Amino acid sequence: TMNELKKKLIVCLITHPVLSAVQLAIRIMIKSIRIKLFSLKSFGSIAIIALFLAQAVPSYAALVRLTNYDSSRQVVAYTTFEYYASGLQSRNSTYNASNQRTGYYTYEYNAANLISKLSYYDKSGQRIGYTTYEYNASSQPSNISMYNGSGQRTSYITYEYNTSDLLTELSNYNGSGQRTSYITYEYNASGLESRSSYYYTSGQLMSYDTSEYNTSGLRSRASNYNASNQLQFRITYEYNASGQITRLSSYNASSQLQSDMNIEYNTSGLRLKDLSYNASGQLLAYNVYEYSVETTVATP
Repeated sequence: TMNELKKKLIVCLITHPVLSAVQLAIRIMIKSIRIKLFSLKSFGSIAIIALFLAQAVPSYAALVRLTNYDSSRQVVAYTTFEYYASGLQSRNSTYNASNQRTGYYTYEYNAANLISKLSYYDKSGQRIGYTTYEYNASSQPSNISMYNGSGQRTSYITYEYNTSDLLTELSNYNGSGQRTSYITYEYNASGLESRSSYYYTSGQLMSYDTSEYNTSGLRSRASNYNASNQLQFRITYEYNASGQITRLSSYNASSQLQSDMNIEYNTSGLRLKDLSYNASGQLLAYNVYEYSVETTVATP
């Protein structure tokens, strides 16, 4: 359901509370999926999320593998990460449990080292689509466009900011240039997002999210409401002394726990494992992150 999709995407967004301009582009892109309802290929969705996760890794370490396990602790799939000599990502490849490559995606950058193009390929090496990124003078995303394998633009997203460089509106368009939906953003006195409202093209409210923060300025609770102001679900956040998220808990409208995600780190602050549990505390799935100080340089 749409609410389940929202919860999964919110969990993905908030696991990295501090974002660079490039990460913000990915954050906004993922967030917009909740209301745009445009069709992203499953591989494309994985690529976007994997890109976001990899770019959130500290500069002194390189994420080289992300492995997905099921509740039986069996490998479901994994992603490998490669880098240019500069340290920028060059290619991510996805594999199934049988070690068969299911697809990969490549990265291109502009002169400011901001991602300018992300291309998606299937297991045979045929390009099935790509995404381009444009930025404003403040290096913030201004346009993200999605294309199919034939080079036809299928959809795009535009961004508007206020004089404080805070995002105020995100608009979704189809390939014909027709706006299909949009999001508006509001902020508190500290410049932290307090509300994001999702609208149909007609201007009719679809739903909205509100955010609350702790004294350190970290999000402590996010709530989703429908157009009738009825609570749909809520997510709470817990952090360690370094301000890294250690637990995400999802609740339904009746405040009943639905799921938990626990996140583990090593002594250097690198994320090692995500563990997802249901309301009864049973393990559902988990991810394991592997790093290397030495990066793998891709062949041009």
